[in-house]
Amino acid sequence: MGKRTPGTRATDVTTFKVAVWSPDQRLYNNGLCQVMLQIEIIADAPLSSDEMRSLHIIDSISRLEIPVVDSSMPVAQGKWGASTQRNLYDFFPVSATNEGSVPVTSDPPVPNREYFHFYIQTADADGTRKRLAAAITLDSGRTFFSDEVSGSEGQVDVLAVGTGGPPPLSAWDTEWETPEKFAVAGGIMVTVYYLGLTMNGARREIRDMEVLDEYASAYRWLAVTSRTGAFCGFAKPPSSDERVRPFEYSQTQFIGSYRYERNNLPRTGCGAVAFISDPALGPYQGAAHGPSVAYRLRDQYGTENLLRLTITEQCDAMELNLGLE
Repeated sequence: MGKRTPGTRATDVTTFKVAVWSPDQRLYNNGLCQVMLQIEIIADAPLSSDEMRSLHIIDSISRLEIPVVDSSMPVAQGKWGASTQRNLYDFFPVSATNEGSVPVTSDPPVPNREYFHFYIQTADADGTRKRLAAAITLDSGRTFFSDEVSGSEGQVDVLAVGTGGPPPLSAWDTEWETPEKFAVAGGIMVTVYYLGLTMNGARREIRDMEVLDEYASAYRWLAVTSRTGAFCGFAKPPSSDERVRPFEYSQTQFIGSYRYERNNLPRTGCGAVAFISDPALGPYQGAAHGPSVAYRLRDQYGTENLLRLTITEQCDAMELNLGLE
């Protein structure tokens, strides 16, 4: 980044290019999947901090600004958003036979050349194509548009692609049907179920998991007169910073003498549910959340999946269903 000499300021922008800097111009329309853009600007003097802050992405056709959004949150239905932050989700998948690559800057050094990166995300309709450009306002008050300064090199097209709908229940079977089980003192049985996707024989990682409503746990008793019951909690998928994640529970006053605190048996790309069957859970509690609990999971591209888990009447296992069934 060029160092500004006191008393000098930019009056002209001679190069203003926009390029797709992720492997593909496509992005899933789930509100979180991103396309990365690189902006190249050459002015006749180094840009000031205010000038750099004025840089923004626009719709090249309507000239309207693409709103700045929190990249960790999905944009609203039908909308587009821009940010300077990469979120935790992958770019659109590119096949090995048609694999793109991030361009490499090989141009010789040029005075006052600046590079900036933006990330675009959308929840617009499948097949929507958006032509994007950039704009910057100099301290003089003059605004420059990339598609006017650099023509076709100052604009790019990005394409919203549908997610294809929710995967079938069978896509969850590989992980769900191979839980970890162990016993602890007092006849308590622990089952750790895993929530991970296998699509057409290929693994698709789960990147985030959260409750759909306020409850992280489900509770059930064999009968209103029984002390035998079961409950569950969940742990987010392991991350590079924290592989062993804590289990989260709700209404913990109804938990008996034992809960599984941390997911010491993590599986990469999978959320986890700890199911505890306890013969001495305690008296039936009518105020406890019922036998079903719903979770929202997002895969490695940011696509939402809704799952409902239900404790069996025998309080010895959990059943998995899609959505809110």
